[in-house]
Amino acid sequence: MKDHTLEQYLSTADQPVKDFMAELLEALGKKILDEQDPRLALDYFGAQFEIKLVSFNGISQANNHNEPALSHPTGSLENRLLTNI
Repeated sequence: MKDHTLEQYLSTADQPVKDFMAELLEALGKKILDEQDPRLALDYFGAQFEIKLVSFNGISQANNHNEPALSHPTGSLENRLLTNI
């Protein structure tokens, strides 16, 4: 299944799926604010998934491992996350 197809499913998903995605963004956003690696591990039906936030509305991952996980040059990242959920 192609990424584009998955994105289409998410855009037309029922509310519980959208709520789940919002919870993921909130959890990943908290990790960013705590300057942790924005990654989550999930175990679902015996499959192990790792979800990593790579960017969020122009906020890109820092290349240097000594920097916070995501850099945010303008505005509060917390406010940007909350207004986009």
